Amino acid sequence: MKGNVGHLDALVRGILAFGCLVVAVGTYDRPLVSLGAVVVALALGATAILHTCPLYAIFHISTSHRGHEADRWRQPPHLS
Repeated sequence: MKGNVGHLDALVRGILAFGCLVVAVGTYDRPLVSLGAVVVALALGATAILHTCPLYAIFHISTSHRGHEADRWRQPPHLS
């Protein structure tokens, strides 16, 4: 699968994954909340490390600049 998660997006996902792990540790007395936080942290962490999000692929979203359609709009106009 082609990478569709950009660097800033991956950084935010990593920070959120860490936050979910903190919530999981803080709510160890409520196992369902803790388990849910761990699952979300694993999903966010995996997509941050792999730079690929299956939901982004389904909806044709990309925050990555590699091979992105928006790159051609950043080029200066051709002067003839």
